[in-house]
Amino acid sequence: MLHGARAVEERHSPPSIWGPLRGDEALSLVGNFIDATHSVASACIERAGGNPLFLEQLLRNAQEGSRDAIPASIQSLVQA
Repeated sequence: MLHGARAVEERHSPPSIWGPLRGDEALSLVGNFIDATHSVASACIERAGGNPLFLEQLLRNAQEGSRDAIPASIQSLVQA
């Protein structure tokens, strides 16, 4: 059984700030743009590979109706 601060820490872990997004963080971000249950949401999460800025841009494209054209990389997104 955990006690004190450690118990709170394990129940309420902060967002990752130095590494890739965790799955729950990615889903939370997706929910701000499109329906998280949509297949495009899964494709965007997978394509972004945990990169929050890339995920956000992919979601903006999906939100604008570019659902069929999910860029393969950050580089292709910038060049578009």
